Amino acid sequence: MITREMIQQAVFATIDEWNQHMPVNRQMAKSTAVILLGPSGVLDSLGLINFAVSLEERLAELFGAPVTIFREEYLQQETSPFRTIASLLDHIETVSHDSLID
Repeated sequence: MITREMIQQAVFATIDEWNQHMPVNRQMAKSTAVILLGPSGVLDSLGLINFAVSLEERLAELFGAPVTIFREEYLQQETSPFRTIASLLDHIETVSHDSLID
């Protein structure tokens, strides 16, 4: 069984990978409080896409099946699942459950 902690470890590993390619002043902290999108977010739209693709690859390894976390309709939700790392973790739990049941 895949736990939230395992998903968080995958997200944090993706952050580590992301940080290797970013200048120090643009690196992300490994914290569920990090704001990803919005006025004080660490990612712009292209950064979000790149981060999501890397994370989807890592999650596919973890789950042993593709898990799509990034779709346009997710961005149009009233409360974005990409607002913070915490909301991203909630989102991954939901979509991975839905993806693996289908």
